[in-house]
Amino acid sequence: MTTEITLLPGEPIMLNRPDAAFSLAKDAPVDNERMLQLLDASGQPLYLIMDLTNIKLSFSDVVMGMATLTKSSRAVLRHPNLKQLVVVTTLELFSLAAKALKQAQYGGLEAQVFPTLDEALAYVRQSIAKG
Repeated sequence: MTTEITLLPGEPIMLNRPDAAFSLAKDAPVDNERMLQLLDASGQPLYLIMDLTNIKLSFSDVVMGMATLTKSSRAVLRHPNLKQLVVVTTLELFSLAAKALKQAQYGGLEAQVFPTLDEALAYVRQSIAKG
């Protein structure tokens, strides 16, 4: 398996963790469908934490991935049960991509970026506690 996609027990959090073998062309369509299934089945909005610490993508792959997640007919980042995207990365390219989601062509989406999964989880749990 190249991507672990799970719901955290008892929390409205979906965790997406691709491993180093991740291929945008091969794995992204399957991963996208799995995330959509979880969002469709959820009785509440979910935070999506994408832990990208183990993958490397080219600039063109990142742009293609952003388009897939925001512009397709079943775009994960436009799903009504998606509360917020949180990205875990230390790579500047992924941080810039997360910030670029605010642009009109990507729908003006707000994403938070953290260097570690622990920090991302702490942010999401604090957001949940605030309501």
